[in-house]
Amino acid sequence: MIEPLAVRRSDLEEYAVALGSVCAEVFDDAVSIIWKGSAYKPWDGPYDFLPGLSDLDVHVYRTAAVLNPWSARRRIFRELGSPPGNTPLQLMVLDVNRLPDPWSLFHGGYRVLEGDEPPVAVTTPGEVRARDVRDLGGAAAQAESVAAGVIDRPDDQLWAYLVRTRWMFPSTLTRCATVAGLDPVGVWTMNRTSLLEAVAGVGELTPVRDAVLSYFEAALTAGAVPGNGLAAELALRAGHALLLEADAWFNRRTG
Repeated sequence: MIEPLAVRRSDLEEYAVALGSVCAEVFDDAVSIIWKGSAYKPWDGPYDFLPGLSDLDVHVYRTAAVLNPWSARRRIFRELGSPPGNTPLQLMVLDVNRLPDPWSLFHGGYRVLEGDEPPVAVTTPGEVRARDVRDLGGAAAQAESVAAGVIDRPDDQLWAYLVRTRWMFPSTLTRCATVAGLDPVGVWTMNRTSLLEAVAGVGELTPVRDAVLSYFEAALTAGAVPGNGLAAELALRAGHALLLEADAWFNRRTG
């Protein structure tokens, strides 16, 4: 396996804290700014954060819509630059009166950078499982979307497409775990190393677990050579196969 690009969690944490401070000034009506996602969770193994593909996920909660995103963007990148290690920045500025549906937030799954606790209801286990059932029902359509999306792209565009679709793949095993009966909030707040250990004893999930491991290996290789079309293709192939495996597992379970 090719060694991934060097990026340390401490570097991303330092950037996230600085980003929180800048966002508190840019959005002076923000009531809460949090850091969440795979970069926030502990890094106990090589799959917990995939360089170049895993993102830095920061959410700003306020009670109004964004009026001038261009000014906010210029200030953020002028003062901070991009996150370390080619890490994509997922900065969401959310009007709490118009949150996307469904919206998920779990205690233990985030850190408050500025302000108070987010002014939104914590998601219940039942809501999480219902959402995961619904999303797994769409796995085949996601796989079809990936397949259709690569057809007209030359090799030099496949890395950008992988970055664009990266969100589809790592959470697939998490959704299967909740549907298989594991604690929904527990599996969504643990890192990938812990999740892989948690499902290792669930025999029915072995094919999905094996498929996500194949994706992680291909994604680590692709992240070490960003822009390489062949490496990106192999990661996309593995992600596509993972979605198909999850769809087959879900259909077997639900009959």
